[in-house]
Amino acid sequence: CLLIGGAVELGLKLYNTRLIHRVPQSAFSTLFERFTIFGRALGLRVVSGLFIFLWTMLLIVPGVVAFYSYAMAPYLLAHYPEMGILEAIGDSKLLMRGHRFDLFCLHLSFIGWGLLCVFTLGIGLLWLNPYINAAEAAFYLDLVGQLPPWYRGQPSPYGPQ
Repeated sequence: CLLIGGAVELGLKLYNTRLIHRVPQSAFSTLFERFTIFGRALGLRVVSGLFIFLWTMLLIVPGVVAFYSYAMAPYLLAHYPEMGILEAIGDSKLLMRGHRFDLFCLHLSFIGWGLLCVFTLGIGLLWLNPYINAAEAAFYLDLVGQLPPWYRGQPSPYGPQ
């Protein structure tokens, strides 16, 4: 999980944002597109994990704030593979300024679904995890101003949903 998880995570972020934009090339192979920046993907996972751990050592609350501050770094690195690790973390902090609580509330809204997944002995997670990933991708696209207009209730150019 630690070794290849970073590259697969970047591919998953890229896949979900393409899925929201209804890009025809959003295939299963998208998950493996970011293996070209394997080192930076691994580095982002290690460095952000280390920073979050160090902030958590102060108190739990600064650790939670750091987690939400760095939450968009994988999306940034997935979309801009030429970006450096610390640059992605710094840009994520800037992007999340004033929006950390919004993402926290988004994650909080899935607690009920998570409890229902406990009753299904985890089988419900097969549906819940993609739902959460797609919601986070929509959150990222909304932050950077790239959310498609049909996502906000305007008519879709692809016809009825």
